[in-house]
Amino acid sequence: MVVRIALALLALLGAGCARSEVCVYVVRPALTNMPILADEPLPSQVRAEDTVRLTACRGEYESASFLVTTDATLHNLRVRATGLEAVADLDICYVQELWQAVCWDKLMMPAALVHDLSMIEVTDDIPQWVLDREQVPTGTPDHMKTAAQYREGQRGVNRLRKPFIDPPTLVPADITGRQQYWLTMRVHDDAAAGDYAGTISIEADNAPAETLALRLRVLPFALLDPPQEFSLYYPTYIEGAIPEGHSAKRGERTDAQMLRDFRDMRAHGCNPCLYQNITLRADGGLDTTLLDRVLDLREQAGMPRGMLWLPDGPVHISDQEPTPERLADNTRWARMVLDWAHARGYADVGFMGCDEWSGERLAATRPWLQAIRDGGALTWVACYPGFLACVGDALSVPIVQHPSAVANDNEQWSMDTRTYLTRPDLRSGWDVRAWLAPEYQAIVAQVHADGNRIFCYMDPWGGQPLPEDHRRCRGVGLALAGLDGTMTWAYTGYAAPLVAYDPTPGAENAVSPGGHGFIVASEGGPVGSLQWEGYREGYDDARYLATLAALDGGAWFASLSPDYLATVDLDELRARMVRRILAGGEGE
Repeated sequence: MVVRIALALLALLGAGCARSEVCVYVVRPALTNMPILADEPLPSQVRAEDTVRLTACRGEYESASFLVTTDATLHNLRVRATGLEAVADLDICYVQELWQAVCWDKLMMPAALVHDLSMIEVTDDIPQWVLDREQVPTGTPDHMKTAAQYREGQRGVNRLRKPFIDPPTLVPADITGRQQYWLTMRVHDDAAAGDYAGTISIEADNAPAETLALRLRVLPFALLDPPQEFSLYYPTYIEGAIPEGHSAKRGERTDAQMLRDFRDMRAHGCNPCLYQNITLRADGGLDTTLLDRVLDLREQAGMPRGMLWLPDGPVHISDQEPTPERLADNTRWARMVLDWAHARGYADVGFMGCDEWSGERLAATRPWLQAIRDGGALTWVACYPGFLACVGDALSVPIVQHPSAVANDNEQWSMDTRTYLTRPDLRSGWDVRAWLAPEYQAIVAQVHADGNRIFCYMDPWGGQPLPEDHRRCRGVGLALAGLDGTMTWAYTGYAAPLVAYDPTPGAENAVSPGGHGFIVASEGGPVGSLQWEGYREGYDDARYLATLAALDGGAWFASLSPDYLATVDLDELRARMVRRILAGGEGE
């Protein structure tokens, strides 16, 4: 392929190429915290290269990205990958820019992985609910002096133009300026190890065709499962089953939509906590009708029957003083649920405590938690580092907030979104070394000494558009800190309920990406994001670490300094692990 650009021209123009020409770049590494913004110079990971290179094991997903730029509108731009059909399934998506609030204000930024750019219309409007505000929202920092400033910062609406059902393959589109693409490949389970060649073709009605070479290396070994649990919150219910008093913002799914969610989570290595509850029948037995329906879908999606993370029903957890009878009920109900779960093939059951409580209120839940453990089940809850003194011996799996979470939350109320994303020197970031602070390592050691496990929470939360941090914290970060898993908020959060198109004239039809969710829940199923891809790559990093550790006992990873692990290019770290595995764990 001849990519019509010279490196000198790239440095000179920043934005790309000569007028009316198509320029194609490889984005490497594909997962980075620096977004490709339409009105900013191209970041350093956008490279004038002509080959997309992928390395993966059988059954593994691997991703890459490339960018097309032009000074003119490219009509009916078509992109497709060919040549690897015999060994891998390949999917190409647009990285669609949408208005997204990361800090207190919105920015047009890469936000969703879609096959059809025509589903959403991006308009430079202020949402009506913002216009109706007369005061600055509670908790807004002092630097925002007026409601007018807040309203202006919330400018931008993503409106559905038709039903939000993304097709399975890329729909050609007219492209002006820049368009980033995302390629996801899954190597067939029976693919032979070796090197394979394919092509990515880029064709428009009004421009010469361009190509990228596509190279795949299939590795000759199988990946082991990581020792850590990869989970997250899945705050949704089966259609028509949102419990009374629970927020409808948590959303509900049809059977078909929930099945797609589970298939998506399985493809990302995720075993989610569920919100669908068990209740009691009038005769005192368990009513598992709704949860059975959910688990049927989960199992149909191919999720392993491992740990089952459940809400608190039918057991009860409270800060009220329990009676002996209520504690006995908790123990009995926990045993009944555990027996039911074992009969379905699940290894264990954990019941959720009182979310994010602390101090005396959390301490008051201890007898309730202990009664559940007396029934043989586990207990888990999101909490803060002070949990040990309150419920340490009764909490089987504390989900402890990442040390960097509060600092980043505060920073997002003190700077605008553009600054936060493009000036990494001004933000704290999620530093994998933060868990190495003596006070946090003491917590990890005590939890393990008690025979329990400890997970990380808000590491980062799902809506943070920092794909590299998502990968680093969940791959090398968990192993470096000695943590047993991750469970963050959320697959789809409060800011991203199920979006359905309303054809009524004047209907808002607003799509809200980001918030706390990894995906946008659409009528047609989950619409992914770059940070969700970062979650999967972190999971795969953990699998490579586990595979190498089976050969060398973890000696190589233990020899790496925390400073190195906090800054190394994670693709290069993966390549080092591959070389050592191929060498039997003894060299590169």
